[in-house]
Amino acid sequence: MEGYGGMSRHIISKIWADVFSGPGVYLGVDEKIYHSDPLPSPSLSSHVAKIALNRSVRHAQLAHPRFPEPVRPNTAAAYRLERVQAEAEAGKDESPPMPARHLRLGQAAHSLTLGAGAPVVDCKVDKFLTKEAKARRDLVLRNGGIPLNTEDYWIAKDMAAVAKPFITEYMGGYFLPEVMLAWDRNGCWRRALVDILRPDLRAAGDYKTSAMELPPAAAARLVATRNNTFQERFQTAGYDALDPDGIGRRDYFFFVQEVDYPHEITVVESSEALRTKADEQVAGACALWDRAMKSGVFPGYPKEPVYATPTSWQLLEWEERNATDETLNPDEGDDDAA
Repeated sequence: MEGYGGMSRHIISKIWADVFSGPGVYLGVDEKIYHSDPLPSPSLSSHVAKIALNRSVRHAQLAHPRFPEPVRPNTAAAYRLERVQAEAEAGKDESPPMPARHLRLGQAAHSLTLGAGAPVVDCKVDKFLTKEAKARRDLVLRNGGIPLNTEDYWIAKDMAAVAKPFITEYMGGYFLPEVMLAWDRNGCWRRALVDILRPDLRAAGDYKTSAMELPPAAAARLVATRNNTFQERFQTAGYDALDPDGIGRRDYFFFVQEVDYPHEITVVESSEALRTKADEQVAGACALWDRAMKSGVFPGYPKEPVYATPTSWQLLEWEERNATDETLNPDEGDDDAA
């Protein structure tokens, strides 16, 4: 059966049922399941690919959920494991750490806007200061929710009331929220969790929030400086693998929303220069990971020395000082200046 844009409809209609059934776009994948990597063999995500590129494949391997680091005795990891085991035996129910306020607001707006993700809970308190308020907060955290005081709860609701219709209209009236892409490249699996995807795979987006003031120029700089285009192009490689007919015919949008009222949104698209750079970086990161997966060798930093060299502005700064600062000139007849 033909689907959107001539694609086979099975590509866009996989409902996750705790069973991986090959390349495609999966709906309803729990975030915890996605981050545990449910694919047949350890798959590459954009997060792990960035680590491989910016640090090493050894660091990328350690960040991957399918490569648990063995706990060696007499190490910090062993100490943490012993503490967790002791607390479990004592019956202590330790709550997950409480994220910072701007992160909780962002997570809550994300869940409310997309209609997917962790549940958002109004704890019916002004602040989390009293014992009762902290108990409510910890209960929500232990159950995987996002605890908010009442004021922040309504801020998140207001943000979603602005963002959801805006994004829906921008995506042509309908989008799939939080879907998992899965594809194979040269025998190595890739996966991505996509915030916003049009069913024809020809438009996708990422929803971001920030407590900073982000007029359009600042929002564009944020996307560029954080290299969010890497994530965009990594995902685009997946769309291209699943829908070859759409190569070169896709749009990708970053929807950047301010936390402060009136919760304005800027839509950012990556320039051609950013996309070209990101394509090269994605290709390099994938090559590093694929080589390690096939060889079983995950090298860290090189053992050879690297050379520290001055930047052009450091050289210029010194040249100007050396030419103008007379106190640096040795006195006549002073042979011991050096």
